[in-house]
Amino acid sequence: MLSTNKAQAYVNLNVLARVLLLISLASLAGCVTEGEPLPTSEKPGDQTSATLIANKTTDFSGTAAYSFKTSSHPTSEKSFDTDIFFETSEAGDHFRSATTVGDVAHIYDLGYSLAPDTDSEDYKNPYYFPEIDKHNALDVFFHGDNFKQMRAVDGLKDTTLIGEGHWYVIHKVNSARRVVAFFKVTQFMPGKFVELSKIKVYDRSDAVIAQPETTDQSLSSVTLTGNNSAGGYFGSAAFSFRTLTQPTQENLADVDLFFQLSIGGDYFRSNTFVSDFSQIIDMGASPCKNILPKPEYKLSPTDHISTPMLWLTYTTAFDALSSGEATYYAAAQAGHCYLVHKTYKTGRVIALFHVKSHSPGKSVELDEVEVFQRLDYLAPNF
Repeated sequence: MLSTNKAQAYVNLNVLARVLLLISLASLAGCVTEGEPLPTSEKPGDQTSATLIANKTTDFSGTAAYSFKTSSHPTSEKSFDTDIFFETSEAGDHFRSATTVGDVAHIYDLGYSLAPDTDSEDYKNPYYFPEIDKHNALDVFFHGDNFKQMRAVDGLKDTTLIGEGHWYVIHKVNSARRVVAFFKVTQFMPGKFVELSKIKVYDRSDAVIAQPETTDQSLSSVTLTGNNSAGGYFGSAAFSFRTLTQPTQENLADVDLFFQLSIGGDYFRSNTFVSDFSQIIDMGASPCKNILPKPEYKLSPTDHISTPMLWLTYTTAFDALSSGEATYYAAAQAGHCYLVHKTYKTGRVIALFHVKSHSPGKSVELDEVEVFQRLDYLAPNF
């Protein structure tokens, strides 16, 4: 046990070490012009640590920004590469993951204690999920405890407070790419800097427009009938926005929406497969045609036809995807409009639908079905 003098000396040394680190960081920041990237690794995405230094940029770039795809601090010209931003505030410094128009991003604080995915029972036991490719980091992540914990949380947001010693998972998608990463906060000085360590990038896939089995983007109506199937999410209660069909058992991975019968009230669920990270939002008792872009963006009805995804991006419905309002389930209610955003191992789909009628305990009829985007993810560049 340390004596009082030795303990005080230890504390003084610890404080001195932090002060020296802050001075060195400030010196480094002084050598870097605003928006200029800090030194990066030769191979994108291979850095396991990074330091974010507070700055006053408004475009999420510079020393406070970081890209897990390029292992760099993006410049203003490359701010679309930013995956996480160190944002200072009187209410508490926090990380922000949605930094570009069109981002659907979530960051989750796992707390102090953490079991790596490779320690999970699913990973160690060969009888669980034998399809896991243990050489594929993303596959291991999707089957691990951290992902299960993250996707089961209601109201995930694109921001979270920063805690020294905490572990975080970030899942971010837009029309160009997906990033899934994991890191620990090693050191944190409020208003000044935050040091990330043990960075593990599970995915940094580029996206391409999918070539679906059908070229249609809308459907006048479809009826989902509850089947209480114990075999999985398929059949008459299931629907795929990618193919505008009701998938069979052989096409379980295509299911985007499932109508679940329940004594407590029938509901829709969007997480139906092990690699799903999905959301559904009840937009209220109104036809979907009443969802419009915010007035300040001055978009016209023709934009809805020519650039539907851009049109949707500027609506309050899209904002709700990263604001904590979305979950992977929603009560089925006649007359309500719903927005579904689903990402899975190989792609992404975004769609709106309206509930025309609902027979509790039996079926639900959907109309105003409109698919805004179908994307495929290319193999990660590892």
